[in-house]
Amino acid sequence: MSSGAYIAFSAIGGTFFSIGRSALITESVPKKKLATSFGTFTTMAGWLSMFAPVLGGLYLDTYLRAILIVSVLLYSGVATVRALFLKETLHEIPGESSEGRELRVSIESQQVSKFKTLSTNLRAALSNRILIALTLAYTVYGILFSQSSFVVTLYSANVIHLTTFQLGLMFSIFLLVDSQLSIPFGMMADRWDKKKIIIASWLGEMTLMMFFVYSAGPVIALASFAAWTAFGALDGPAISALLGIITKMETRGVSMGFFNTFSSILAISAPIFSGFLYSIQPVLPFFMLLAIDSTALVVFLQFINLKKPSA
Repeated sequence: MSSGAYIAFSAIGGTFFSIGRSALITESVPKKKLATSFGTFTTMAGWLSMFAPVLGGLYLDTYLRAILIVSVLLYSGVATVRALFLKETLHEIPGESSEGRELRVSIESQQVSKFKTLSTNLRAALSNRILIALTLAYTVYGILFSQSSFVVTLYSANVIHLTTFQLGLMFSIFLLVDSQLSIPFGMMADRWDKKKIIIASWLGEMTLMMFFVYSAGPVIALASFAAWTAFGALDGPAISALLGIITKMETRGVSMGFFNTFSSILAISAPIFSGFLYSIQPVLPFFMLLAIDSTALVVFLQFINLKKPSA
């Protein structure tokens, strides 16, 4: 029963929401500020959540049921606030003149009329070669697990020997670094080459992951984990902005849905496989992920051509 409830929660509360969120942000801001906008959203959204793992680490053994009840109440409150105050996009872009707004709405209305069915939208999305290549590379990269995976938790507890509080602190660091660096990372992605930023992110993440694996003690483990997380977050605004740039308004929802769904489907068996590797040798999942990520980087370098991503 718990597994079924968690699957339903993850599908409805996570993946389903993220597609609409990404499209909403893309359609609400100028394209030249897309990455900064995604970074700003991530930073603001993480202001409170970064304290949750520390509190959970302190009270998990005694107040588990209370923690779950509080979580349910918070989700219900957020959903209510969104329903009351969240407005539809495509009405106005900051800094846009009234004449430009009228012209844009007219063009978008004509475009929407050309794409009325799901099959037509899907065919249009699948004809986007950059979208297909980016989806493939991003799906392969990190498919086995991420910093928040149970494999990292098990390794931290059983091999590095972190305490429960230190584990909570580690994931608070994860939320802190992952969210609060998003604004400067977004500004970097808007100013510099997005492809180079993604490459730097992936190379740094692979390197710092191995530093974490061979950490000599809790302090070094927490420091290397923070750096690993920072490089892992570096590409977030760049990829989100890139999706907004390479997709058209009339097929944006389907395109982003394809991007998220394809990666999710291929990752379904990854936790089982990573757990199996961990049972053989705790370090094996990390070496396997290193090999997989290197392959994804080769795919990205080979097939992603972004000479003029703003066009």
